[in-house]
Amino acid sequence: MVIDNFFSVDNFINGEYIAPSSGQYIDNFNPSTGKVYSQVANSGVEDVNNAVEAASKALPLWSATSREERSKVLLRIADLWEARAKEFAHAESKDQGKPATLAMDVDVLGSVAMFRYFVWKIAPCIAAGCTAVCKPSEFTSVTANMLCAVMKEAGLPDGVCNMVFGTGSQTGSVLVEHPQVAAISFTGGCETGSKINEAGSRGLKKVALELGGKNANIVFEDVDLPTCIPVSVKSAFLNQGEICLCNSRMFVHRSVYDEFLELFVAETKKLVVGDPSNKSTFMGPVVNRSQYEKILGYIELAKQEGGKIECGGVEKPSGVLGTELEGGYFIQPTVITGLSPNSRVMQEEIFGPVVAICPFDDEDEVIALANGTKYGLSASVWSRCGQRARRVAEKLRTGNVWINTWMVRDMSMPIGGVKASGLGREGGPIMAIENFFSINNFINGKYISPVSGQYIDNFNPSTGKVYSQVANSGVEDVNNAVEAASKALPLWSATSREERSKVLLRIADLWEARAKEFAHAESKDQGKPATLAMDVDVLGSVAMFRYFVWKIAPCIAAGCTAVCKPSEFTSVTANMLCAVMKEAGLPDGVCNMVFGTGSQTGSVLVEHPQVAAISFTGGCETGSKINEAGSRGLKKVALELGGKNANIVFEDVDLPTCIPVSVKSAFLNQGEICLCNSRMFIHRSVYDEFLELFVAETKKLVVGDPSNKSTFMGPVVNRSQYEKILGYIELAKQEGGKIECGGVEKPPGVLGTELEGGYFIQPTVITGLSPNSRVMQEEIFGPVVAICPFDDEDEVIALANGTKYGLSASVWSRCGQRARRVAEKLRTGNVWINTWMVRDMSMPIGGVKASGLGREGGEYALNFFTDYKSIMMKN
Repeated sequence: MVIDNFFSVDNFINGEYIAPSSGQYIDNFNPSTGKVYSQVANSGVEDVNNAVEAASKALPLWSATSREERSKVLLRIADLWEARAKEFAHAESKDQGKPATLAMDVDVLGSVAMFRYFVWKIAPCIAAGCTAVCKPSEFTSVTANMLCAVMKEAGLPDGVCNMVFGTGSQTGSVLVEHPQVAAISFTGGCETGSKINEAGSRGLKKVALELGGKNANIVFEDVDLPTCIPVSVKSAFLNQGEICLCNSRMFVHRSVYDEFLELFVAETKKLVVGDPSNKSTFMGPVVNRSQYEKILGYIELAKQEGGKIECGGVEKPSGVLGTELEGGYFIQPTVITGLSPNSRVMQEEIFGPVVAICPFDDEDEVIALANGTKYGLSASVWSRCGQRARRVAEKLRTGNVWINTWMVRDMSMPIGGVKASGLGREGGPIMAIENFFSINNFINGKYISPVSGQYIDNFNPSTGKVYSQVANSGVEDVNNAVEAASKALPLWSATSREERSKVLLRIADLWEARAKEFAHAESKDQGKPATLAMDVDVLGSVAMFRYFVWKIAPCIAAGCTAVCKPSEFTSVTANMLCAVMKEAGLPDGVCNMVFGTGSQTGSVLVEHPQVAAISFTGGCETGSKINEAGSRGLKKVALELGGKNANIVFEDVDLPTCIPVSVKSAFLNQGEICLCNSRMFIHRSVYDEFLELFVAETKKLVVGDPSNKSTFMGPVVNRSQYEKILGYIELAKQEGGKIECGGVEKPPGVLGTELEGGYFIQPTVITGLSPNSRVMQEEIFGPVVAICPFDDEDEVIALANGTKYGLSASVWSRCGQRARRVAEKLRTGNVWINTWMVRDMSMPIGGVKASGLGREGGEYALNFFTDYKSIMMKN
């Protein structure tokens, strides 16, 4: 609608154009003139709620629509877009200052912002059967509005794609925090992206971020300069340098530096800057006044940092002086030399027509220079030597590298950044499914990205595909967490026991209320069947609950503060625990969570001089290193390590009771519980009957999708564990063992399904092995059990004790006196008689020999986190 020469852009909700509830609009400036030419809806909470509600209502029908029908709608949208390409190009020119010829140049990736927004964000979303609420940049409002009309005309059902306009701080924030929004895809600046990532982490939303870049153009001495120069100029100044993939740093080999610089400056000076509607224009204005002033500020800063302006600068381009465009946001393409690689102009994203050029001398130096910023989006490498170019490309810490070109790519390939340049990938078949959510550290009550910007891929063990990213914390992150814990200690230790207990009880209540959420997250995180993860009579089935009850709770109950480094394979539930602790009112800094690998994050935490005590659950090798480090630092160390637990069955056993429990003790949670029994010693007189019944019961176990209620066994936790277990099954054959059931083949229930790439292993029963074989001696930590006969009590005690481990055992006999006698002779920390995994939580649990140091559970856990003090006073 045209009013006083303005037209207004309203929200597009449920297929209708609707004014914002507040009636408020934002002025939209034409960057070529600096004058208002339209107004854009400034949406608030009510508008976002209405849009999300429309998307939610449209979801069931749209997700049930066949892929073929969804594809037809998308193709109609593409056809209508193509038919109106000129209209979109001219609107984009006025909206953002893009030269109209550029906006229509089909060989330029991402030149039309709204087309790119549709192709890389909206299209894959709706193609996947999802519905969307979009908040485009207020600087692409006109073309976004045109897109709404195209989608409507193409027959996209009402509510499938909704558009709310407004500022990021108001409209965007409400949308990101909305509880019904399950995934967020964002393109923009690092600071905003970091806030969105933090909000997404709190809500366990999938987050894909395409953020800033400080991209390098690397030119070696054997370059073909006539080819390189025009492409390099284009890579710096296309769309005024306002493309995240533009190269703003040029590193040129010293032997060709002078020639390159001369040719580059000469080519830059040919660029026409002016009215974006003219066909001869290469560069229009930058997008808005704040960006204009920011870029000019960086040019002035370059002079202060010792830089030389080779061409361009802060003066307006001569072509706009004395015209109606003089008030527009035009900046000359600017080339700067003489800057230090560590200068702000060389380190910070400018996002404008400013490029810095530096010489280099050798390959290692230029790789270090190119990698020497917090960003990692893209780079270009120029060399006639393909081997060198490829070698350099592989060493660059970026998500995308072009060799002897720029911005030419197969649209089926993924695109995205590393470090501070983003999370996840867009493009091709990946873009519809590879929307990660990231898990950040929890330090002093806040979700904080790792200082390095580095994350670890987290794989769904059911599919073998990445589904989230976990902070990979370093020294600075650990230092920050320890500092937060140290600062919180005086006040928390002075808090009364009653108050500390109240907080712990609130945490327990919140956990119980969200039991299903935790169970399903644990299922996806580690492959635990969701029904198992919720089975309250199973000790330690939910790893994060066990981690809290046995480690964190006694620590904070004792008045201590904590820095926790959970396994990278329990990262999602650990992140959920942070939210529960925060909601329960645990004071900031009392419990902090840093994520990462054991070799990096864990090592730093263990060695930290302010860490007084270490409690660890894991493998023997890692535990030994932790114990050694703790000894050096005179730290308290509690270790719950591996086991090779024995299930001993005497001839007077009640087999109908023993068999199902014994099977459960071997294969619960895929055998990935340290207390699982992996060795079965059966009295020879009942061996054959036991074996027959045990194998028959094992064959009944359902292996498959952990989200199905009928599933008993899901996948093992990760690929390395999967390969390790299969290796032990093959080793068993070499050691003379017989596979009674199971083996290395994938379970038939996952074959031909999306789970075929998951880490599923059949429950495997092996006989015929020597008690001294590796399979009988080494911890496998998977669904593999070996069964051997024995003849008398002394023999079986020797067999059970005949490994380096001593965690637990089970003894089955109707004779209580014998069972008790054997239990006392077993060198283990825990023994069950005629049962397994049933215990009083006040009793201690832990191992002897290589299975650990110390005890957890009840008052024994509290003892670890407290010290006794003797005070003697003379009367």
